[in-house]
Amino acid sequence: SEVICKIGMFPALSRDIMGGTYEINYGSDRDSIIETGIHELCHILYFKKWREIYPNYKEEEFDKPHIAWYLSEAMIDPLLNNDIFRKYTSTSLVSYSVFYEIFVDGRSIIEILREYVNKYGVEEAIKKGYELFIKYEKEIREYESN
Repeated sequence: SEVICKIGMFPALSRDIMGGTYEINYGSDRDSIIETGIHELCHILYFKKWREIYPNYKEEEFDKPHIAWYLSEAMIDPLLNNDIFRKYTSTSLVSYSVFYEIFVDGRSIIEILREYVNKYGVEEAIKKGYELFIKYEKEIREYESN
C-alpha cells in the first residue's frame, strides 16, 4: 500500500491513518523530516496491524482520546529504537514523556512495552500492551491531563 507525505504550510500537522497520509511543514530540517516520517509510518503500520488483530475496530479509536491511540504513541519507542531505524536519525525516537513517568510494579510503561516487543514480537506486544493500557487507563489519563 502507498503512504503519502504532504509538504506545505500547515497551521497544525495532521495524519490520516486510514488514508495513509501525513503532513510535514515546508522548510523543516532534514532530520525533522526523516524523524517525522519514521514516526508517522510507524503509526500507519501499527494501525494496519491493529486492524488485523481487532477487525471490529472503530476508526475513531485511532485518535485521541481513545486508549488504542495512547498505546500507538507509547509503542513508538519500543518499535523504533533499534539498529534498523537509529542509523537514519540523529536522535532516539521517543514516545510522550507520560509513558516514561508512569510506573507499574517498579517499571515504566515504556520498559514493559520494550520487553513485550523484544520477547513476543509486534503482534503479541500490541495485544499485551492493550491489556496493560486497559488495566491502567485511569492512571494514564489522569497523569496525561496534569
